Amino acid sequence: MGFLGKFFDKMLNSMEDDPSRKWTVLMKHDGIFTLKGIWETKEVYLYSRPLDKEKTAQMLAIKPEQMGFDWGKNGRDAHMLAFTLLYQFMSEQETTSYAKEFCEEFIAQLPEKDFETEFNLEYWRNKKLRQRLPYVKKTDTEGSVGVNDKD
Repeated sequence: MGFLGKFFDKMLNSMEDDPSRKWTVLMKHDGIFTLKGIWETKEVYLYSRPLDKEKTAQMLAIKPEQMGFDWGKNGRDAHMLAFTLLYQFMSEQETTSYAKEFCEEFIAQLPEKDFETEFNLEYWRNKKLRQRLPYVKKTDTEGSVGVNDKD
């Protein structure tokens, strides 16, 4: 492997260690990712590139052959797709925290056929963060009740 190959491998490895760098990739696309699925082969493409199972399999200590992708339902392979997709942009901890909800709210809602779609992950994640925050009374400049207020 030449100098550039080693350089890019080192750069990609550092991205895995720093979730903020992973999120930066998403932000270059305004928080939106594009996803394409081929039903017959269960291939999934993120930004027109095949979704990589290797890093997820390594993290989960399983063989890539044991991983499958599915959508339009809420089974094991749909959860695997949700986890793998989120792990492209988030830390392992954050991916684990959101994968079940993401599968139920996005992956399971995809049609059981070929698809091409966009998803605003930044908006979805921010919405989930607001829902998970403890009750905090906030007011805007006009004195109206804030987002997390229960009044």
